[in-house]
Amino acid sequence: MATRSDRASGSKPSSRLPHDYRRKLASHQFKRIAEARCAVGHDGLRPITSERIPNSLKESHVLVTTTPVALPAAVRWHGRGGQGVVTASRLLAAAALEGGYYPQSLPDFGAERSGAPVAAYTRIDDQPPSVRGPVESPGLVLVLDPSLIGNVDVLEGMAPGSAVVVNSIRSPEDEQKRLVRDDVVICTVDATAISLELIGRALPNTPMLGALLEVFPVVNLETMVEAVRKQLRGLFPDRIVDGNIAALHRGFESAKSIAQGGAQ
Repeated sequence: MATRSDRASGSKPSSRLPHDYRRKLASHQFKRIAEARCAVGHDGLRPITSERIPNSLKESHVLVTTTPVALPAAVRWHGRGGQGVVTASRLLAAAALEGGYYPQSLPDFGAERSGAPVAAYTRIDDQPPSVRGPVESPGLVLVLDPSLIGNVDVLEGMAPGSAVVVNSIRSPEDEQKRLVRDDVVICTVDATAISLELIGRALPNTPMLGALLEVFPVVNLETMVEAVRKQLRGLFPDRIVDGNIAALHRGFESAKSIAQGGAQ
């Protein structure tokens, strides 16, 4: 059986986009990040071709053996102000771009005060996304604050076989009971504890980025790390950047998942 480190060592997906175009796309994407409200369409699903999943991610990987990653992929983030929800969505989009995909990251503009519920959305495709606006039918949901469960319908619009990653000290089995859904893949990681230890603040977003690779291997760990490093470098001191990278690795290594229906 492959170890977690074996799965992390897959080769980096080659980019099919010219470098100059990818750079322009990234600039264009983040300039338009504020344009969150517009017409909402449906997120279609198209099976990802086998060559797009690194071989190292095909062994002992819950989602790959139950519900393959599909494109276009629609991701919804839930958390509270100050937890880095919007930043996490942007970093996932940056990793997707690094991996040769076309990403879209949108914040949900609501109450922006610290502690207020916030959301963000990420779309990933192998062609420019044609839909903008909130993700209504996500294939992956990430919950950065477990206290939202029961107060916010974090699984709204999720189809059977979708996946949810929860920042929690509880086991996937316990969170499955709280979510009252046994038809989705559940993954948990204590992202708050990881961030406190390695970053010095309760910022669970980068550990959650590592954990999502347990159930959403759209890029490999190397690509995710490189994207996060590029985005944070120059904005924060090296020790903060290094702490976030370490937290990302720890999140990946610590994630625990349970397949739909509760099967291990």
